[in-house]
Amino acid sequence: ASSGLSDSEIEQMVKDAEAHAEEDEERRKAVQIRNEAEGAAHAAEKLIADNPDDVTEEQKTEIEEKVAEVRSALEANDSGRINAAVQELQEAVQSVGQAVYAAQAAGAASDESGGESPPKDGGPDDGDSDDGTIEGEFKEV
Repeated sequence: ASSGLSDSEIEQMVKDAEAHAEEDEERRKAVQIRNEAEGAAHAAEKLIADNPDDVTEEQKTEIEEKVAEVRSALEANDSGRINAAVQELQEAVQSVGQAVYAAQAAGAASDESGGESPPKDGGPDDGDSDDGTIEGEFKEV
């Protein structure tokens, strides 16, 4: 299968690729760092948005400040600053995540001890609800 390129052109392309391999690797690492930072910022914002009752105003403010620092570092395109900001954000998110988990676990424990019976599983033998569904069998022909 001929590519339409001469052997000298192919050799030159291979040499160019080898010469720029280190630059390409650095660029790949920089893009990966940016992607991780953007993902961490998004995850932090989602944690706050999804758990408004379990996150205190102080925690929310701290996370928002850390997210702003990550975004500022991204705009400055400073890999060292981005890494430091992401590390701080992740530490803050971890402490908030622990608080959210503890609050949800406490809520679940109080629900279980609240004296109410757990809801039925709604399985096929649960004849209490009539949602218009008719059980049936079929046979492929």
